[in-house]
Amino acid sequence: MKATSTWRWLGLVVVMAMLLTAVRTTVSASSFQGPERFRQEVELAPAWAVPPSSEEGAGVQVTAPVAAPRTPPQDQLPPSLGAVPAPAPARQPLAPTEVASSTVNYVSPNLLPVGIPVTVCFNVTVNSTDNEYMDRFDVGLPSGWTVNSVGHTPGTGCGHGSTEGVETGNVVYWQDANYPPPTGCGEWSNGSYDFCASVTVSDCMTSAWYWLPWHIIGDGYGGTPHAVTDVVTMSCRAAGVYLSPETVELDGCAGVPQAHTFELLNNTGSAAAFNLSYAVPTGNGVFTGPTSFTLDQGATVTFTTHLTPAPCQPVNTPVIATLDAR
Repeated sequence: MKATSTWRWLGLVVVMAMLLTAVRTTVSASSFQGPERFRQEVELAPAWAVPPSSEEGAGVQVTAPVAAPRTPPQDQLPPSLGAVPAPAPARQPLAPTEVASSTVNYVSPNLLPVGIPVTVCFNVTVNSTDNEYMDRFDVGLPSGWTVNSVGHTPGTGCGHGSTEGVETGNVVYWQDANYPPPTGCGEWSNGSYDFCASVTVSDCMTSAWYWLPWHIIGDGYGGTPHAVTDVVTMSCRAAGVYLSPETVELDGCAGVPQAHTFELLNNTGSAAAFNLSYAVPTGNGVFTGPTSFTLDQGATVTFTTHLTPAPCQPVNTPVIATLDAR
């Protein structure tokens, strides 16, 4: 995308020649470099299960489906929780699936601008059919990314509290205050949570796409496995506002409207409103379309414009129209 002044002002040109039929479209795309993978090994302490005689108690209710709440032994409860309620029947694992069905659903935003701090949130679902809770979630970030801060995500499990931070290898983590070792009654029960951190991407020289490894570690209750790992993809691009395609060239007829579709991308680092302006520098047509959009960071919108050449023009008369987003 060619900007006519700064990245906040971009132009797109549509060229039309009259009374011909051939259609040509030219689109420029940014280059793609091979993925750079970043891997962080996490050593798990030996798993252990809560004895069948362990007590049950009341957890914190959440909107997502929650397995039967669990309560840690009396000596593990913080003073604010008070006395332990009357014990409920001990849990019985339904199947040795544990946290295997837990996952990272998505990361938002998925596209990051270079050099601008952005809050990135990983949406995580904790799910276990045999009632295992989560002790820890972590994500390995590329070494060139700066972690400015890590947000706190309260749990809905056994009430130990939680900590968060950055470890060696640029690993961002959130974990039960009593972890390690596995607690047997983790801080995050079944449900969905957003784990957020402010990060700054220094450059996209290494790769425009990144595969970030993540780990969900259970509290060790019941059967194996007690952990699941995978990757989530993210990309980066120079900060700016992008219109695509950059240029459309086609042939048509005088007086006959033509529709042209474009995409607007916000990569400024935050939500913003953008005004669109239309012009026909050659003065022999009318170019119209939407006048404004408000987009979150990394969001795009596809829209249709209409260019109508003036009637009664000689063959091969050029009509040049411009679309700007500020």
